[in-house]
Amino acid sequence: MSGLRDAALLLLGSDGFLRISELAAVRVDDLAASEDGSGRLALVRSKTDQEAKGETLYVCRATMAAVAAWRRAAGIASGALFRAVSRDGTTVGETPLSVGAIRSVIQRRSRAVGVEGRVSGHSLRVGSARSLVAAGASTAELMQAGRWTDPKSAARYAANELAGRGAVARYFEDAEE
Repeated sequence: MSGLRDAALLLLGSDGFLRISELAAVRVDDLAASEDGSGRLALVRSKTDQEAKGETLYVCRATMAAVAAWRRAAGIASGALFRAVSRDGTTVGETPLSVGAIRSVIQRRSRAVGVEGRVSGHSLRVGSARSLVAAGASTAELMQAGRWTDPKSAARYAANELAGRGAVARYFEDAEE
């Protein structure tokens, strides 16, 4: 059952560019399904939204399906979405996973698929930023997705991918053709 939970956690964190503290705070009622199978996550508070104005984030269909599978298997109808799973595969109480536990999930699952180097709580944000830029997203689109107000902050997350799309890269690609 922890595999279902971890898949839902990693996918939701990636879709929403979520910090681990934001993942720990997600409650069942924060997610709303759309008719097409995608969903919306109401992010009540974040590091950059201390006044709790809130934001609404897109959640893809595959992630919503993973969340639904986790909820069904764990019997979660309300409260914290991500909870501890005991060794025998049952959920434990209503208490949300801690930030430390989520960090451990990210690190353990990353190592299991061969990710080398430093893996941190921000790894989901970094990976999402890199993927979005590799798919052709502009800096403005990246800023919106990651909820950054400063282009320099957004660019730091995907510096390698942005460098490959910069003026120098385009010049040499054109010159080599």
